[in-house]
Amino acid sequence: RLYDALGVEQPRYDFGYGLSYTTFAYSDMTVEEKAEDGELLGYDVTFKVTNTGDVAGREVAELYMGKASNLPEGIQSAPVQLAGFHKTALLEPGKSETVTIHVSQRALSYWNQNLTDVLDKWTIAEGNRTIYVGAASDNLILSKEVEIADPTKTTFPEYYTQYEEVPRSGVMVGTDYVALGLKMTDEEIDEKIEALLNTMTDAEKATYLGGGGTGTVYGNAGDLPGTARLGVPEVRMHDGPSGVLSLWPTTNTPNRQMAAATWDEDLIERYGEVYGSEGKAIGENFQLGSQFDITRTAEFGRAKDQMGEDPFLLSKLAAAETKGMQSNGVIAVGKHYAAFAQDASPAGKKDVIVSEQALHELYLPGFEGAVKAGMLGLMSSYNSINGTFASSNTYLQLDVLRDLWGYKGFTITDWGGNDGFTLQKGTDIEMPSLSNNKLANAEKNIPDEAERKAAIDNAVGHVLYALGHTGYLYLVETYTDENGVLKAKEEPGRTARIKLYADSDTAVLALQEENNQIVQEVAEGGGVLLENKDKTLPLNKGEKVAMIGVGAKYTQSGTGGERSYGVGYMMDSPYDTLKGILG
Repeated sequence: RLYDALGVEQPRYDFGYGLSYTTFAYSDMTVEEKAEDGELLGYDVTFKVTNTGDVAGREVAELYMGKASNLPEGIQSAPVQLAGFHKTALLEPGKSETVTIHVSQRALSYWNQNLTDVLDKWTIAEGNRTIYVGAASDNLILSKEVEIADPTKTTFPEYYTQYEEVPRSGVMVGTDYVALGLKMTDEEIDEKIEALLNTMTDAEKATYLGGGGTGTVYGNAGDLPGTARLGVPEVRMHDGPSGVLSLWPTTNTPNRQMAAATWDEDLIERYGEVYGSEGKAIGENFQLGSQFDITRTAEFGRAKDQMGEDPFLLSKLAAAETKGMQSNGVIAVGKHYAAFAQDASPAGKKDVIVSEQALHELYLPGFEGAVKAGMLGLMSSYNSINGTFASSNTYLQLDVLRDLWGYKGFTITDWGGNDGFTLQKGTDIEMPSLSNNKLANAEKNIPDEAERKAAIDNAVGHVLYALGHTGYLYLVETYTDENGVLKAKEEPGRTARIKLYADSDTAVLALQEENNQIVQEVAEGGGVLLENKDKTLPLNKGEKVAMIGVGAKYTQSGTGGERSYGVGYMMDSPYDTLKGILG
């Protein structure tokens, strides 16, 4: 967007440039307006993509919306914005595919920061718009102009996915409830949450407000102890994002920049399934590897962990990954909410100054896409946003997350990233320990007992909601006491009936063949084949080759504490591989 806006020279490999030696032609573009009861719902854009080269290949067809002709004062817009995409099937030379891309209300809209109600700021602009189709933002081949007669305001009430049925997780009495597809209704889950909140002691509730830190159990990032007497199991958290961080032999995955470069929602859903299946196999409950921050600058130390620079693409892939990860009963925890793109350490505590429009149109779409796909956990960032730390930023944590997006899951701080008492400001779980939000501070900051109980129950309820919607409340049993109050039955040792696949490497190794195939497809789909202009390849035996960097010889996956420890022993280093070829 910045290159387009400033008119600077384009990079050698354009946004969307893929692995291919072939060429494609675009033709036969039509645009159909979709409306209902006079309300514009969007457009269906249809066109044909033909392989005009000599070898088979896949094309990423991209759809862009041109800048609206009538925008209010103070509202900015890029010359063109990505509003849809489609990755074709493998097309043989001369073969074609007819593609239809729907342009939604949201893709036609801007965030009108001149309005006051956060629920009513997404606005479709009045005037003429041009719809473009092509291979990249600077290679737009087809176009059609549309006219939007009325400035339609929209709130897009696509609220949080309400699951009528959810998969079980873990293994109980030797039975895999995910495989069986055993279900609980929303009503059953809500009843169990109410009963638990009516039965737990204050001390037990406090264990859901903050947990143990890194390494409290085998290879994990943190944990919550659960409430065994009432049937709530221990919660284990594992990091990523180069595969599930564990001391078990989990699969190494391509970095998230490469995953995003596939432009393939179906493949990214399967990419998420790799995390979910292996997390479940080792007894994981929370997967902390999903970074949905936008890449603000290439120099950022964690840019490799993010899914690129475009908010629309990020939102679609975040939704796909979340669906895949949670399909196995593991809770996806998206991070780092929000505007985390300058400093990766809690010590830095940078203040990100950002306009409201830029925040909603650039920095938040990845999180919003994941939330609306059913994501159940969200981690706050270390930084401040316009002067207020993310963990205590009520605009982000309450107004946007809860009111605008309808989010019902839990929020959790990054490790050491809480700032002061934040229980009433939107933070549910404080990691890696309960300090700022401990009960003593709750009594001090919320002197009214009823108000304090409501705040604690609200936070604990969010955690239980996520656990319920991934099957972890299956063993909770309810009854009504003599006063008509719904309670949870006490049965010591009940959670011992849950057997997590964590006894050995067997369960995760059983997934290896299938998951290796998936991550190989991601690596191939996201790769860019450089021109062999000077005939550098193939290398011949006896040639001298310089390999620069520690990664040439050592098979470390990721960096620092967020690498996937269990994969190195099954990987060949680039140095050893090349030495085997060249001698």
